[in-house]
Amino acid sequence: MRLDDMIGRVTAGSILAALFLLAGCSGPVSPHSPEGAKLTPTYALPADYKQLVVNHMRQTLKDPYSMRDVQISAPRLHQAVVGTLWSVCVLGNGKNSYGAYIGMKPMFIVFGDSKVSMSDEEYAVMTCSEAKYEPFVEYVAQMQSGETFQSPQTKL
Repeated sequence: MRLDDMIGRVTAGSILAALFLLAGCSGPVSPHSPEGAKLTPTYALPADYKQLVVNHMRQTLKDPYSMRDVQISAPRLHQAVVGTLWSVCVLGNGKNSYGAYIGMKPMFIVFGDSKVSMSDEEYAVMTCSEAKYEPFVEYVAQMQSGETFQSPQTKL
């Protein structure tokens, strides 16, 4: 395999995941845990973080209206190269390009400066493995109602 072929296979998620790992991060922690109590967030958790997640998923998923069993974790603090950021994990069963459901897959979402600053599915496999989830009722309600609200803050 040629070097340029290998470089072409590197995804943005892989690069971001490497940056998080190089920061010496042990993963997200609850702000109520002893480790989390020692951390000072670089940015405040957006009050509308769930709406930001809904908007982000609408923009990035192939078919956001077909997501099943959508769940979200409580916000956790995550040490990264750029500072200590808030993050959530979202778990759901979505469709692929062929219209088939692919099973429950996690998505790791990081907030910075009142917006979604990063999301990654590859890094989520390890980062979200111990997350505690609850039903994401806000997402389900908006998808069922067909609302088309989109905050300008979620533009990536």
